[in-house]
Amino acid sequence: MRSRMVLAGRFEVFEDGTVNRISNGVSEPAKQSYTGKGMRYATVSYSENGKQYHAYVHRLVATAFIPNPKHLPQVNHKDGNPRNNTVENLEWVTQAQNTCHAYEHGLANPMATAVPCSICGAFTKSAKGICVACQNHLKTEAKEIDKQATLWDRYGSLDTSLMSPTEATYVQLRAKGLSVSEIADKYGVSRQCVSAAILYAEKRARDPSKMSKAQQSALISARKKVQRTKHKVEELEAALLAAKENYAGAQKALKVLEDSSVGSSYLTPQLNNTTLSVH
Repeated sequence: MRSRMVLAGRFEVFEDGTVNRISNGVSEPAKQSYTGKGMRYATVSYSENGKQYHAYVHRLVATAFIPNPKHLPQVNHKDGNPRNNTVENLEWVTQAQNTCHAYEHGLANPMATAVPCSICGAFTKSAKGICVACQNHLKTEAKEIDKQATLWDRYGSLDTSLMSPTEATYVQLRAKGLSVSEIADKYGVSRQCVSAAILYAEKRARDPSKMSKAQQSALISARKKVQRTKHKVEELEAALLAAKENYAGAQKALKVLEDSSVGSSYLTPQLNNTTLSVH
């Protein structure tokens, strides 16, 4: 049986998959450990520069006996048994070829660990339990929500009373998420017109000093009117409160008079039948 040295003479590999360790010039069977899914792949360990390494037996055998002129990256077990590391059972393949071989021979089931998507119910292997399509949909929705929130933060709090009706309309639509192009198409104007109107309206709303004199005068008048109305409301509320207190006092006085008249023998019938009026 043929054998060859690998890994700089650390191991002697045989065609039947046996691996011997070379120690002080003596070849002895190397202890093999198993790893991977189902503990199916044999490995041998060695140390180099104080570090521990592990080498797959099937790769050592393939490296020793099977030419690899195309420098293919993986070694495939033809019969699907990872513990059969004989030369006849091994071949160099691409990752895609190795995967296809596993599917064709029932060695791998891509849906074995699949679970229903928590949103649409389609089976998925995602650790999140959400299929790729639903994940992409959620990402798109999140981006749209972020965009809407950004637009609302910028335009939703602007004081539209400082704008012309057209500017106020454009700003409100922009705050609702419509693009400049959509607003322009809606009102049959150019995008530049809409963009400029929104820009100037935003500047004035954030800095009233940039308003025209007529707009500043209108703003001052409106503020004065609000103050006058506020004072008038306060006066009416005070008068209403006083009227309520007077009414309550009159009701108490009436009740006292009525209670004192009932059962009093010295009161005349005319007094008992008298109707009291409080003005």
